[in-house]
Amino acid sequence: MQINTLQQTLSGCVELQCHFVGIPKITKKNYKEFFKRGKIIQILGSGIITHQVDNSLEDQSSRTLTLKEVEEHIGFETGATSLTNKQWKKQVFSMIEEAIHMISSMEDDGLVPYTKSKQTINEENDRAKEELENLTKDDSSKYPH
Repeated sequence: MQINTLQQTLSGCVELQCHFVGIPKITKKNYKEFFKRGKIIQILGSGIITHQVDNSLEDQSSRTLTLKEVEEHIGFETGATSLTNKQWKKQVFSMIEEAIHMISSMEDDGLVPYTKSKQTINEENDRAKEELENLTKDDSSKYPH
């Protein structure tokens, strides 16, 4: 399964999401569960659909299928492995633990912005206010238009 290739079309994104959420066939009975599992993945910071398929998204943004898109693909079937609710919840918890580990590692390395803030939010706001005031006091001859 070539992920980048699949993400070039909506049908490919549907197939990819089937694999991620553990629902190999979208049916009238399970489409809401398929949608819900997709949104859980999105909340955890992953998306299937990119700007290449949905040009309303910013370049680095992604999302999972909307409910309407899922409904339009009822009957879509893949070779994805089926996950029971218990297996799905275990997988989600595993994703959360992985994210916690990544954040912890980043904090240890000083890579998370909030870990080494040099200024408080009030200090940042004061500095921004000063910069705006200075811009309004600038010599207008610099800006002829």
